[in-house]
Amino acid sequence: MNTEEKPGSLMKKTSLRKFILSVILIGLAVLIILFAVSLRMIYTGVESICEIASNKFETDNVEALISLIESDEFSFKQKNKAIWALGQIGDRRALPLLRKLDTDEIQEKPLDSDKYIVQYSVEKAIRQINSNFIVTRWMYHRL
Repeated sequence: MNTEEKPGSLMKKTSLRKFILSVILIGLAVLIILFAVSLRMIYTGVESICEIASNKFETDNVEALISLIESDEFSFKQKNKAIWALGQIGDRRALPLLRKLDTDEIQEKPLDSDKYIVQYSVEKAIRQINSNFIVTRWMYHRL
């Protein structure tokens, strides 16, 4: 038996390896870009509701978000967004209000953030604040 490979066969294997490596690298680059875009969208969402709250209440973002949720001047949609933002930021000062809002009510789907405080959002925000690790938490120290 001849153990030598034909030159064409070796070139095909090398080309295939380069192609596979290229596909993997392009896939990783796409995943990194999608992750970065997702982080930016989350940050922008938190930043926008913080801006609305702090323009109205002129305190730090967490206190302003808490005041927004307690205020009658804002819609349920804005209050639900503020609850989400508090969970993202992860500041423990929000826990007393969030616990007060947590009624353990089971709400029927579809959940309508325009008509009431969404209990799932409240519970999730509480879990996020109590969690030791949230991927996005580091982003909000500049807010």
